[in-house]
Amino acid sequence: VEARTDYYIVPREYKDSDEWHRVRLQSTIVIQCYARGMFARSLARKCRYELAYNRSYYLEQQEQEAKEAEERRNRELERRMKPRTRADFEILYNELEAWRVAETHKIEVSELSPDEKQQARYQLLLKEIKLVQTIDKLKAQASKSNSSNSISQQLTTMSKPKLWEMSDGTVKEVLTPYTSRAKELGDLYQGLTLPNLRVDERLDVLLHVKWTVKEFETKLTKEIIELIDREADLLNRGRPDKSLEGLRKRIVRAFLQFIKDPQYNPEAKILTEQFGSMGATVSTVR
Repeated sequence: VEARTDYYIVPREYKDSDEWHRVRLQSTIVIQCYARGMFARSLARKCRYELAYNRSYYLEQQEQEAKEAEERRNRELERRMKPRTRADFEILYNELEAWRVAETHKIEVSELSPDEKQQARYQLLLKEIKLVQTIDKLKAQASKSNSSNSISQQLTTMSKPKLWEMSDGTVKEVLTPYTSRAKELGDLYQGLTLPNLRVDERLDVLLHVKWTVKEFETKLTKEIIELIDREADLLNRGRPDKSLEGLRKRIVRAFLQFIKDPQYNPEAKILTEQFGSMGATVSTVR
C-alpha cells in the first residue's frame, strides 16, 4: 500500500459548553471596550469642536459688538463735530441747554457772594453766546454743503442715460440728445465752480458758457452774458480773485437757473417729477 500521501490527524483540545461561553464572553468584552472607546473619542472630538466654535463665536460677537459700539460712538462724535441734518443740530441745542442749566445750578447753590454770582452768570452768558455762534457757523457750513450735494445730485439725475428695453428683453443705457446736453451743461456748471483756475482757463470756461446761453434770446441769458462780459473785463484788467467772488456767485446762480429751466434744458423736467418743482428745492438745514 502506497503511504506517501498519508498524513496524521491530531485531535484538538476539546472544549465543553462552559469553556465556549467563557471565550465568547471575553471576546464580547474586548469588542465592547473598543466600541465604547471609539464612541468616547467621537464624543470628545465633538465636545472640543463645539467648545472651540462657541469660544470663537463668543469672541467674534464681542468683537462685533465692540466694533458697532465704536462706530456708534464715532457717528455720534461726527454728528456733533460736523452736524448736517436738523436732528444733529437739535442734539447740539439740547446739550447746550442741559449744560447751561447745570452750570446755572452750580452757580446758584455755590457759596459765592451776590456780586460774584452775578459775575459768574455774566461769564456763563458769554460762553453760551460763543457756543451758539459756533453752532450757527456749523449750520451755515452744513447748509452750504447740503446745497452743493443737492445740486450735484440734480445734475447727475438730468444727465443719466435712459434705460431702453430691447426686443430681446435686455436693457440698454442710451444717451439721447437731451441727456447729452444736460451732461454738457452740468460739466460747464462744474467748471464755473472750480477754484484756483488760471486766468486763461477761467476765460475759456466763461467763453463756453457764453456761447451756450447765447443760443437763446431771453432776459436770463442776456443777464448771464452781461455778467460774463463783466468778469472777463475785470480778469483782463488783472483784478484779484477775492474781488470777483460776488460776481462769480451771481454767474453760478444765474447759470444754475438756466440749467433748471426746461426751456433751455429739456431734461430739467425730471426735476419737476422727482423734486416737485421746476427749480428743484435745495435741501438745507434750517
